[in-house]
Formats: sequence, C-alpha cells, structure tokens
Amino acid sequence: MEKLAGYVEHIIYRNAENGYTVLNLVSGEEEITCVGIFSAVAEGENIEASGEYTEHPTYGRQFKVESFEDIVDKVLLITLFNQVGQVNPFFN
Repeated sequence: MEKLAGYVEHIIYRNAENGYTVLNLVSGEEEITCVGIFSAVAEGENIEASGEYTEHPTYGRQFKVESFEDIVDKVLLITLFNQVGQVNPFFN
C-alpha cells in the first residue's frame, strides 16, 4: 500500500449518502485525483492517504484511497505532546 500526503485543492464530486468522494490532492508538484470513501474532508485540508494507484477506463490514473487522516491533527498532537512538561512562563 502506498501513502500520499498533500492538501485537498478541490472536491470534484461527493455523494452525501455514502461519503464517496472524488478530489484533487496536491502533493509536492503533482496534482493527483483521489477516489474513495471520505467520512469528512474539506478543501484546504492537509491529509495523508493510504491506497493504490488504479487506471480508470474513462478518467485515467487515480489513487484509490483505503484510509486517510488529517495531518493537522497529527501535527497538533505531536506539538502538544512535546510541550508537556516544559516550563510555561505564564504559570511561574
């Protein structure tokens, strides 16, 4: 399984009933069409997606997402974890 990280530039299609989504993910210099079930995702979010590249007969190369996570949440948790135990000048 491959991993991609980037930001959601544009949501092309979203089925509100089942969460099936087609979106453009910008990863580095590349814009990648991703397809799959996204419980909640919005344009401008940074995500890390796991899945496989496929070739759609009409739409071409796509990244079929099996799972994803919001990178901002991961960065926030790491930042908070790293601050635990540090001296805070406001409480001294």
